[in-house]
Amino acid sequence: MVMLETSDEILQDVDDTLDRLIENAKVLEDIGEDPLFSTERDALAKTQESLLAHLVNMEPILEKETPKRRRKRKEVVEKIKSVKRRAHKESVNYVQSLGAFQ
Repeated sequence: MVMLETSDEILQDVDDTLDRLIENAKVLEDIGEDPLFSTERDALAKTQESLLAHLVNMEPILEKETPKRRRKRKEVVEKIKSVKRRAHKESVNYVQSLGAFQ
């Protein structure tokens, strides 16, 4: 893992991670419950968990930023919380849908 030095690098990393989470969520939504995509769906779900864990680990770093970056940090933290809520909801829906196949 590369150590991020500046606030801009940290914010860029968070922004990139959020973009990947959103892109993956759209793909998960597009493939839905199609059994032909079960392997891809499982891989994307695991990737989402990993990306969310990365964001959770970034939160304390963001909280240590200078006052100059406070406004941007708050925006990013709010995006993180929003994506986490959406990802959790999608995960719950996915797990519930698995019960339909049993």
